[in-house]
Amino acid sequence: MKLYMHVQRQKQRSRRKNSHYVVCDNYVTMSDGTGIVHIAPAFGEDDSRLGRKYDLPYLQFVDGAGNMTEETEFAGCVYSSRRQIHLSLMS
Repeated sequence: MKLYMHVQRQKQRSRRKNSHYVVCDNYVTMSDGTGIVHIAPAFGEDDSRLGRKYDLPYLQFVDGAGNMTEETEFAGCVYSSRRQIHLSLMS
């Protein structure tokens, strides 16, 4: 099962919200690139602020100890070994 399938399951648990959004904020500008960035409300100050502002789903697949959570087929794997996880998803 691909990791994005876990996003769909988590989305269903997260008040039936969509998992992809387009939002805007002043910290994103054309002077530093395309003017488009991705965010992850569970990570980073600006991302979290935008998540709250637009009531975005909060998806977190890594626990406080750095292990993948039960929603994934990699539960208990240390997130720092994500290269091996990515390679296994590609096969």
